[in-house]
Amino acid sequence: MGKADIDARADIYCLGCVGYWLVTGQRVFEGENPLATVLAHVQDQPIPPSQRTELEIDDSFERVLLACLQKDPADRPRSAAGLDSMLQSAAADAAWSTQMAKDMVGSSHAQ
Repeated sequence: MGKADIDARADIYCLGCVGYWLVTGQRVFEGENPLATVLAHVQDQPIPPSQRTELEIDDSFERVLLACLQKDPADRPRSAAGLDSMLQSAAADAAWSTQMAKDMVGSSHAQ
């Protein structure tokens, strides 16, 4: 939007887009052409991931993804550390944990 103060929250938005795609298999916005897609990123609210996939998405994790996709950078996590904190809180609310992820990676390397 032409604002001069671009910081890490722009990267947080991009990471939210990647996370959204990983969870839903769909882009956050798909316009008829590149300009329409860019405008959607600026103007439109994303459809919650849980409404675009048959997979069950934990409410806490969905809130983190949507926080990353906030239009106003002031409403996004301020840094990677802030995002990590939000993800840790979401993991505490969910059945999945960082330790479970590490265990799974470790077991796949052992095979």
